[in-house]
Amino acid sequence: MKICPVQPAILAIALLGPLGWATGAIAQTLSPLDLDPLTQDCQACLLDRPTTPTLGLPLAPNHTESSWRDPEMISQTSDNPTGQNIRAQTQQLQQRLQTLQQVPLQQIYLGAPGTSSNTPTAYGGRFGSVGVGFSYQQRTRYTDESDGTTGLVMSFGDPQNVVGLDVGVTLLDLSSINDRGSFGERGSFNFKAHRAFPGDLAVAVGLENALIWGFSDADTSLYGVVSKRFRLSENSQDPFSRLSVSAGVGNGRFRTEDQVQDDEGSIGVFGSVAVQVIPPVSVFTEWTGQDLNIGASVLPFRNLPLVITPTLSDITGTAGDGTRFTLGVGYGMSFF
Repeated sequence: MKICPVQPAILAIALLGPLGWATGAIAQTLSPLDLDPLTQDCQACLLDRPTTPTLGLPLAPNHTESSWRDPEMISQTSDNPTGQNIRAQTQQLQQRLQTLQQVPLQQIYLGAPGTSSNTPTAYGGRFGSVGVGFSYQQRTRYTDESDGTTGLVMSFGDPQNVVGLDVGVTLLDLSSINDRGSFGERGSFNFKAHRAFPGDLAVAVGLENALIWGFSDADTSLYGVVSKRFRLSENSQDPFSRLSVSAGVGNGRFRTEDQVQDDEGSIGVFGSVAVQVIPPVSVFTEWTGQDLNIGASVLPFRNLPLVITPTLSDITGTAGDGTRFTLGVGYGMSFF
């Protein structure tokens, strides 16, 4: 059994979500396609890969679902081997080894920054992946009180070949520890089923706040989302080399503020766009269904897959009572 640090990518506040309407966002979990197979894996992963079975969404040393093998390669290796397939695989491996040789090992990061803060993506984990996170909000909507959440997410299944399932539990309203109750008296469970496809594409269906104890500021929310990563440069170490886009629909917290207040049973749209500025830093903007947010996600340590994600929520003032600051921190590990 291996116990290794995990690539937490979206595990910052995307794991827990800012407070207010979005306390159930733990179902978003890990962003799996933020690494390239041979340009950002740790050295141990590269040595392990030839003898490791094809399992999806690894998190360090299996990092992400694309870090075992490229989705394009998976689509080929899933078929019976032929001479043409073997030649194509060999050519792809040679190209990636050449790319790796151009990147000094001291420049390789054990992880990748996130691509959103408070909106789900279709990326997720594989069996044996575990992540923890903490989210702080400087003030909640329509109040001057700060608050925070903490949570845990575990991943099951094989999203590369079958389907993956992320199960998260979030403890809500940490401020109640001091003045309104005891630790853990409020919380919820969240679920997301996800599938990875060739071409850095993924789809997912999730249910936030599926099971609630105590109470939650956010409704139970069902959503579907599609995510796609575009390679703007062959080498992921280049500036502005990756563009990640997600789009989805959902009810509950994904509706507009007016729809929530009027208790309308409609659905809303959400999405995010992120650019990897340099390997350890990405910037993003997202629409939650209510708020327009901007933020950054930073991997501050080369050998520690810890992601920090500061975000400004509701920058247009279309919902709530003004811009709010949130900060998320995420870390994870893989036991297999």
